Amino acid sequence: MADALLTQEGRSILRLQRSFPYRVETVWGALVNPQRLAQWYPAGVEMEAWLGGAIALDYGHGTKTAGIITAIDGPQLFGFTEQVVCAKGAPVRDGELGETRIELHPEIGGTLMVFRQAFSDRSQAATYAAGWQVCFDALDQLLAGQPVAHAPVAAEMITEYRKLFALDGAQ
Repeated sequence: MADALLTQEGRSILRLQRSFPYRVETVWGALVNPQRLAQWYPAGVEMEAWLGGAIALDYGHGTKTAGIITAIDGPQLFGFTEQVVCAKGAPVRDGELGETRIELHPEIGGTLMVFRQAFSDRSQAATYAAGWQVCFDALDQLLAGQPVAHAPVAAEMITEYRKLFALDGAQ
């Protein structure tokens, strides 16, 4: 696992790698099929799975995001932008786009996923990484044919990522 927090063009880039013991095509199907995606990612999903297509995510409790598919080249590349459009109890920040890019590479025994997420608020990197770790665990459960259990993000997990990313002074 080669997880890192990078900076590119003034934005924070969360880079996570995970290996899955499944074929690239199997992992790909869980990324671009909205019903499969919603089983491991904690949001309702509406998606037009083509370049330039819309993606809408409903996280419940009044929080929704909208974005555009920026890359789709099956079965190896999936990318999209995401912007909060409705957040109950929180201000919506106009113009703040997050960008996610997922690459799948065949490797001996399965698939290597290289995940990148670009965002503005560097202090949130450990929380994002811990959340994605929980999601990737759920993805592994789904691909294994097991019931998907969305575990809560543990404070210890966030603390470990804060140390890894040297965010001790960040709030």
